[in-house]
Amino acid sequence: ANGRPNYWLPAGRVDGGESLVEACERECLEEAGVPCKVIGLLRFMVDNLAAPRVMRVVLLSEPLVVPDVEAHPKSIPNFESAGAVWADAQDLDVLKDSDYRHPDPADLYPKVVSGELRCFSIDTEAFRHLEDWMRRATNEVPGAEAELPFVWKAVREAYPRAAFHSHS
Repeated sequence: ANGRPNYWLPAGRVDGGESLVEACERECLEEAGVPCKVIGLLRFMVDNLAAPRVMRVVLLSEPLVVPDVEAHPKSIPNFESAGAVWADAQDLDVLKDSDYRHPDPADLYPKVVSGELRCFSIDTEAFRHLEDWMRRATNEVPGAEAELPFVWKAVREAYPRAAFHSHS
């Protein structure tokens, strides 16, 4: 980052045996210092829509509500991140493209706030199968990799085209 902070959304790899939702909630806590709850799916981002080898799943989360406790993002840098801030969509207007590690925050955040981009339910059989597959795959369970085409086909059938973004 050349000594400058670059803005990003909490993100990271799925740890062994972890689901996508568990990874999201862990990454929010590690990188932002705020416990959260996933409330929906924004987008599947894949290298190949027909047969993905690289998959990023963008989930929408919100801070966990703890009675009489206000959620504060972390302010002390560590291995996970240099810090975190709450930002409103208009706060992004003063940032340049070079201020981001990736264009996703500038693209997705205003669309979510305006309602242009709405989240899809993760309470589907297809998403549950994807979560189960992810746990097996990240635990390197024999045969898990061969299951992906069947799991992915069910995901593609369960979600509208708007839920997918492909680089292929």
